[in-house]
Amino acid sequence: MRVASDWKDYELIDASNGERLERWGQHILVRPDPQVIWKNDETSPLWAKADAVYYRSAKGGGQWNYHKRLPQKWQIHWGELTLIVSPTGFKHTGVFPEQAVNWAWYQEKIKAADRPVKVLNLFGYTGGATLACLAAGASVTHVDASKGMVAWARENAQASSLADRSCRWIVDDCAKFVQREIRRGNHYDAIIMDPPSYGRGPKGEIWKIEDAIHPLIKLCTKILSDDPLFFLVNSCMTVIGLKIRTFPVFFKAWILLYLASFLLGGIMSCLRLYFGKFFRITSFLFTLGICGFFLLYHGLLFLKKLWKSQDHSFDVILTVNGKDFHLKAFLDSGNHLSDPLTGKPVHIISKNACQKISSQISPGRLRYIPYQTIQKTTGILPVFSVKKMKITGESEFWIHSPLIGISEQKNFGNGKYEMLLHPEDC
Repeated sequence: MRVASDWKDYELIDASNGERLERWGQHILVRPDPQVIWKNDETSPLWAKADAVYYRSAKGGGQWNYHKRLPQKWQIHWGELTLIVSPTGFKHTGVFPEQAVNWAWYQEKIKAADRPVKVLNLFGYTGGATLACLAAGASVTHVDASKGMVAWARENAQASSLADRSCRWIVDDCAKFVQREIRRGNHYDAIIMDPPSYGRGPKGEIWKIEDAIHPLIKLCTKILSDDPLFFLVNSCMTVIGLKIRTFPVFFKAWILLYLASFLLGGIMSCLRLYFGKFFRITSFLFTLGICGFFLLYHGLLFLKKLWKSQDHSFDVILTVNGKDFHLKAFLDSGNHLSDPLTGKPVHIISKNACQKISSQISPGRLRYIPYQTIQKTTGILPVFSVKKMKITGESEFWIHSPLIGISEQKNFGNGKYEMLLHPEDC
């Protein structure tokens, strides 16, 4: 285990009863932390002398109670980096000090590579990881859905004298940005992501880690360079695996684990009592049976998932002139149609589907591109662009400004589908 022990301007003084007592530079703060489940005695006198305490509200959120007048923001230092601290209305300060071990690791890897390194930092927040990579000599693309967080990160870069380093500052939904990078053919030697458990994109897109993390990681593998340096994902496995986000949920999970352990211990005691010298082989067979059960169970789940994956149907929402149109779509692996000018993939809707939205499409928005079918039939296809398209299958994601081609066929798949999706966007 690596410990963030190199801080001089940050100190975790004490932790008890769901709260952390911390020093941020010269200022002492008390903040709630649901991971602090123990209730030790608060021995430090600084608990009572804290400059500010964050109190949660029963209605959600919370507020700071200031015992001393504090500046709106101040600076702390880690190595050669300068980071701006500012208590926010949602208890955070703009810095996750435990991430310093990762910052040091990034720098070790980048310096040891002895070559130009391109880094993509997704969910970049206020830029601690970005600054560490820049200071080590890498070029970085910093992406976050919050315009305010990106501005904060740039301010940190300015304070650290790194503003002139090679860095792209992007305000965007991370999944959509990666999809565009795939189309552009851009690649990175290192990818960092520190996703939240829940959040919203710049246009209201919902992010839920248990639903979205796997598709995003899968997408990111397509933009790794041929000789990648590292791919690091920060996350809490209890959040992903057990969906533990609060202390009551953690407590229930702990009780369940305890009861399961108690039951297993009781079963083993009975086996020892009734089988005596045959206990070892009996317990082995019992354990083998349990393992076999779980293997069978998860095997069936895998087969179920595999069977579902053969269903290439999707629900699609096209947003045209502020109106949403719902269509049933099919992922057509044979659709390789793309715009010859931009290279963007072209999705195809049926003639009947086009009639639904024809009132929102002016003739001036149409243009025509050549196409060729598998049967070598050629022709000209009318194409238009919509504001955005939402695709929902096992997961959901948005595509902005997709190209839509209009087919002469009334419907697809014997009337089952109204749209054929391009595989590049799915």
